[in-house]
Amino acid sequence: MKKKKNILPENENPFKTPEGYFDGFSDRIMERIDAENAAPESDSSNGIIRYLRPALIMAASFAAIFLIIFIPVKTIGPQLSSNNNIADNEYALLDYLNINERTIIEAFELDSTQDEYNDAAVEDYLMASISEYDLVENKN
Repeated sequence: MKKKKNILPENENPFKTPEGYFDGFSDRIMERIDAENAAPESDSSNGIIRYLRPALIMAASFAAIFLIIFIPVKTIGPQLSSNNNIADNEYALLDYLNINERTIIEAFELDSTQDEYNDAAVEDYLMASISEYDLVENKN
């Protein structure tokens, strides 16, 4: 693609004002100044609101945050307390079946399926599951 050089002539200004803009410019400025001077002074309630507005906005934001947190806690809270009822029902079932802590401990003690491992079995397991590269990397 060819780039055009000297798109605008150097002596010409690309920005133009509308025709007759500066003819009534001073009159328009004077009208605005007179309108600002003739405007009635703001009453004191507007000044109070101007100073209280940040405090009111902050109070509204705290109220919104409180409601955003309060409503879910209020709705989820009863559901969490119903989970406690489930635990109470489990304890009632254990009492009904006449199962206490001692019977549970005895059931675990009777489990004689615990395997005893010797050094050769542990070495065979490690050699089968860990590569030589892993052993060298972990040694460092």
